[in-house]
Amino acid sequence: MVRYKLLNKSWAIVLAVCLIFTVSACSVSNEGGGKFTAKVAENLDKKLVKANNEFAFHLYNQLTKTGQQGKNVFISPTSISLALSMTYNGADGRTKAAMADALKFKDISLETLNEENLKLRSVLQHADEDVTLEIANSIWARKGIEFKSDFMDRNKDYYNSYIKALDFADPKTTKIINGWVSKATHGKIDSIVDEKIDPQTVMFLINAIYFNGEWTEPFKAENTKKVPFTNQDGLETHVDMMFQNGEYKYFKGDKFQALALPYGKERISMYIFLPDKDSTLDDLYNSMTVENWDNWMANFSTREGDIGLPKIELEYEKNLNDILKAMGMEIAFDEEQADFGLMYDRSKSGENIYIGNVRHKTFLRLDEKGTEAAGVTSVEIKEGCAEKEEDKFTMIMDRPFFFTIQDENTGTILFMGSINKA
Repeated sequence: MVRYKLLNKSWAIVLAVCLIFTVSACSVSNEGGGKFTAKVAENLDKKLVKANNEFAFHLYNQLTKTGQQGKNVFISPTSISLALSMTYNGADGRTKAAMADALKFKDISLETLNEENLKLRSVLQHADEDVTLEIANSIWARKGIEFKSDFMDRNKDYYNSYIKALDFADPKTTKIINGWVSKATHGKIDSIVDEKIDPQTVMFLINAIYFNGEWTEPFKAENTKKVPFTNQDGLETHVDMMFQNGEYKYFKGDKFQALALPYGKERISMYIFLPDKDSTLDDLYNSMTVENWDNWMANFSTREGDIGLPKIELEYEKNLNDILKAMGMEIAFDEEQADFGLMYDRSKSGENIYIGNVRHKTFLRLDEKGTEAAGVTSVEIKEGCAEKEEDKFTMIMDRPFFFTIQDENTGTILFMGSINKA
């Protein structure tokens, strides 16, 4: 049990989530206890994956409506969902109900959610012997604050969280937490905590995912050429386009075409969706529901084709407060009405805690060998059917396109994004 005395009237809890995809061959140590074993991955309930993907599409649709026109977008819905799942373990009353609605957990009990997240973690980390996928969590508490032991225990047991109490007024604390983040992400995300920690902050909850994989069929560097890319605003820029031909999982939908590029032993793949020239990404987003998505996934078939994928490197950062509020979580951000009674006993101090800030930060690099990507989410809580075609297809991503990186077995979407400008 972690017990501390309340020092400040104004509280904040920060949850940070870091996800990494890379092609470098190194490993991350996984600190902390928990019930994590490979065997618990058996009989994974698909209800959690469906809920996570429904949350992902809802979140992404909201995101594209918040001044993202013409910008490249790249998020990790798995990162965000895991961070908020950890937070959800401390929610109660109307706040818990609102979070369950926004996160699509209404039909999943807290116990089931935690057990299924534990199983999913095991499934993903043992997905492919040729691909490294590591997931780590940690909780950093301010000394002097008392949190409920059940909340801490659930995060330790089901999320394998490493738990540490620190003096947040000590400048070394920032270096310690950011050092953990950097280590867990193999140096791709070097910080999530500001140099000076806000006096209101009483906790950081951090999730990190590291992915190491190469394309099953790498692109040949000699085939990469400079070609025009038409940005969403109609202007042209030149990109390094990687070309390849072969047999791919392919699907021709209504006003778009899509293909899958696998990593390693083909357990994890990148799915790329390219709108037709007379259509847009907005048209695709409007039809992107869980039901349609499942139907699309079921209708991919192996086809021969010529493809072109641009080499990409980007960084993305977004505050998610307004988006999560629009999705129904507004009460969790309310200084007076937020109820995180399963995390902290308000009656002992008369003060309350609430979500103050949710930040998401990512990095992406695509090249001939594979994909390198990183994502960080920070949540701060404060007190106070397609037509069949047999011909060879051509799919050149020389205009805005949408993509996901996902586990083929469970259907879990690890990352999703859109390239609108080069």
